[in-house]
Amino acid sequence: DGNQRIAVYGTGEAAELAYLSLKEQGLEPVAIFANEEGGTFLGMPIRGLDQHPLVQFDRLIVATLDKPDPVVTLLVRAGIPAEKLLTLKPASPMLPAHLKDDEPKTAIRA
Repeated sequence: DGNQRIAVYGTGEAAELAYLSLKEQGLEPVAIFANEEGGTFLGMPIRGLDQHPLVQFDRLIVATLDKPDPVVTLLVRAGIPAEKLLTLKPASPMLPAHLKDDEPKTAIRA
């Protein structure tokens, strides 16, 4: 659905690639999240992870080129439903039990 509100978690190279890919599709991210608030990322303010309840989004791109498991766990513990997460790489099948039912989706498959 082209009307989905998409946010990005991360401010590194993977986040830049995700941001540019969204822009190429005519989509504007609704927010950029990181562990700590502050600064800007490609002209957008960086919001702290604790601000996620203040932003309405349908999907959150987990922008890391590393294995996403630690970040997925962090985001779920912060209260973001796993089914809203899109990872660039598949998450491990050994995720904690509370993630088994609603595993994150992989945005890009290798």
